[in-house]
Amino acid sequence: MKKKKSRDTLLLIDIDGFKLINDKYGHAVGDYVLIVISDRLRKFVRKTDKVGRIGGDEFMVYLQDIATPEHVEALIEKLREKISYPIEYQNHTLSTSVSIGWAVGHAGTTFEQIYARADEAMYQQKCQGKA
Repeated sequence: MKKKKSRDTLLLIDIDGFKLINDKYGHAVGDYVLIVISDRLRKFVRKTDKVGRIGGDEFMVYLQDIATPEHVEALIEKLREKISYPIEYQNHTLSTSVSIGWAVGHAGTTFEQIYARADEAMYQQKCQGKA
C-alpha cells in the first residue's frame, strides 16, 4: 500500500471588523479579543503545530503533516466555529468572524513563497465578502 504524502500547511487568519471593535469599545476590549482568539487558536492546534500573532489582528498557524486539502478545509471549518463563539467582556458580548487564507508547502518551496500564497488567498477571501 502506498503511503499518502503529508504536507505542511500555513493558515493566515485575519479578524473581520476588528477596527470597529477597537473604535467602538476601545483598545482594552480589542486587546482582550486578541487574547481570547489567541487562546482559542492555541487550544485548537496539535502540539506539533505552531501559532503566532503576525501583528494587528492577524495570526499565523503552521500545521505540520496535513494529508489532503480536504483535511485542511475541514480543520478550517472547525476553527471558524471555535473562533466564532461570542466573547464576553464586562458588559459586552462580542461576535467575531475571521477570514482565513491557506497554502500548502511542497518540496522545494520556501516559507516566503508559502506565506505569499496564503496571504493572497486571505485577501481574496476578504474581497469576496469575508468569513
